[in-house]
Amino acid sequence: MIKLLKPNLFLFLIQFFLLIGCGGGGGGGSASSGSSQSNTLVFTPDSPNQKYTLSVFDLNSDGMDDVFVSGLTNSTTCSGQEAYHYVLIQQANGHLKDATSEYLNDTNRHCGNVNTLFDDFDGDGNKDIFLAPLLNSNTPTSEFMLWGDGVKFTKDSNGYNLASKAACSFDLNSDGNVDIFLSDSSGSNSGGWVQRSGANELTSPANKNFFKTWGLVSTSANSCLVISSGGNNILILSSTTNPTNTKISYSTNPAVTESNFVNTSDTFNRMLSTDLTSAVDNDIVAFSNDKIFIYQNNDDGTFSEIYSDNLSSSSYEIREITIDGTKGFVINGESGDLHVFKGTTEITSNRASVMASGGTQGAVTVYKTSSGDLKILQQINGVFYTRDW
Repeated sequence: MIKLLKPNLFLFLIQFFLLIGCGGGGGGGSASSGSSQSNTLVFTPDSPNQKYTLSVFDLNSDGMDDVFVSGLTNSTTCSGQEAYHYVLIQQANGHLKDATSEYLNDTNRHCGNVNTLFDDFDGDGNKDIFLAPLLNSNTPTSEFMLWGDGVKFTKDSNGYNLASKAACSFDLNSDGNVDIFLSDSSGSNSGGWVQRSGANELTSPANKNFFKTWGLVSTSANSCLVISSGGNNILILSSTTNPTNTKISYSTNPAVTESNFVNTSDTFNRMLSTDLTSAVDNDIVAFSNDKIFIYQNNDDGTFSEIYSDNLSSSSYEIREITIDGTKGFVINGESGDLHVFKGTTEITSNRASVMASGGTQGAVTVYKTSSGDLKILQQINGVFYTRDW
């Protein structure tokens, strides 16, 4: 016979502690917050010891951040030194999936690159990927295009031989098509320029007079940026030519005119156009090897420094991000260098280092999920993982 016991304080306490131990009866296997949360494996690259750059784009046009992983080529020629590239597509749950075989046609092994441009370069309504390698040499090498058809990206059969440091895209000659500006440190041309000339085709114009006007600044530019100010589009180049560490701006509409941008001895490795002051035109975030600068757009073709700080990083990407409705920016590099700004305030702390937990830190970036949360993607001991912010 089973004897039923009346409820008492002792039984109530047992039930209470059992409830706590089971997590309150809730389900779920989500990682806990804080230092106790774990990393989630994304993929192991074919060459774990290779260095990679991470670029965040919406690669499949579903409104969510994806990541293009591109290997670096550290040699004087790309021949026999091809790097691996990968496409990571964000899933509905915020995780990243290695979908390289689904999105890269033929092979994922090409020349390594430093600059990755994402735009509709052939005017077919689908975004394309332009990769601009920078080798440890002035030897021209094949910059190339991955043409997008809305489903896959296919490598261009033609290369654009330049040894470029700076790469940016905009409508350079006002014909309604997106062009690409490339610096050319090989010395064979006075700056580089590739433009749309047909479906899935770019050409380098034979007439270089446009760039000869710009002289040595365009050939040795470390970074470039196109920004609107006072009704004109302005191309800004940061160069190490004489006078030392020159910043030159060129009004591309209606004519090419040269003027000083800012007076600083720092060479900018990367520049970004974003609105941090709610002005008419975007402002400029400029990054050097050890400093970050923010220049307010005065909406008349001039800019004023409003922020600067020391910031050691080996940056390969600087891009805009919106956090809780406030525009900011992300700076990330190849060795655990991650800096995230909300407005002009850095909110990063040491998240990348905590994520690595003593392991060897590689390329790192941050992306947003469909719910607006932030996640970190980082290469640790050669393998790529994600972790909640």
